[in-house]
Amino acid sequence: MPNLLLQKIPAVAFTATARVRFCPNPHKKMTGAEQAGMIVTGRKASFRVEVPVTDEWVYLKLEMNDKQRGQFYVGVEKPESKDKSGIEWTRAGEPFQAVEGHWIGAQAGLFCTRDDRPHNDAGWLDADWFEIQLQAPKKRP
Repeated sequence: MPNLLLQKIPAVAFTATARVRFCPNPHKKMTGAEQAGMIVTGRKASFRVEVPVTDEWVYLKLEMNDKQRGQFYVGVEKPESKDKSGIEWTRAGEPFQAVEGHWIGAQAGLFCTRDDRPHNDAGWLDADWFEIQLQAPKKRP
């Protein structure tokens, strides 16, 4: 699969966060043909959230719980935000269930692609950083 930067899901429960900026090809008028964002992909299904097309940096977040249920969020910097980080998070899409991959399990990461055209003259996804924080396992009775 071209245009993917992925890694195996590192733990049962984790949070992946990235600061990105999507820059579609400025010389092409391909509204909706180019997409970029964060993805979770497995053998039978993939789930993703797309980056809004702006000139601004935005934040993408994936929260996976200990049952491998995920939820995406999109964030923007807001100094007056309730979050101590200064980022205002908005839920993106519905929660989903991650599924196994082919050889190495489900994977999470970033993507930038476009629809089927003979030449790839699409834009790009600037990624300032990508971070994964493991969640402490819950104690079982």
